[in-house]
Amino acid sequence: DQGYYAILDYCSAYASIEGKIKFAASIEVGITMLDGETYRRNRIMERRKTTSLEMQYEKYQEKRILYEQISELFADTPYADEIDRIFGLVESKDTPRKLYTASMHEFGAKRGRAIYRLIKMGA
Repeated sequence: DQGYYAILDYCSAYASIEGKIKFAASIEVGITMLDGETYRRNRIMERRKTTSLEMQYEKYQEKRILYEQISELFADTPYADEIDRIFGLVESKDTPRKLYTASMHEFGAKRGRAIYRLIKMGA
């Protein structure tokens, strides 16, 4: 789809909006490229300052440890081949109630309850 390039050509030829339309890899990057101080640009720039390689590595390590714990917990169970799905549930749900509900939806009532109990015992 070349529609975006056509709009850029039109705007640069007929409108005085030089520098107001940007081509970027994402909306976030495009907002940071804009001139002037805006609330959204400032928020993105502040968040980018606090996101460091060290923080990303710490998050990665936490996820890796959680994955290993889940792998050990389910190693000798009938659910050993479901570790990736179980990890996805545990990682995405922040409360026991949400985890319980999600496990029921993901694995069915009987299997979901059994998986939830094992997670709860391992927590």
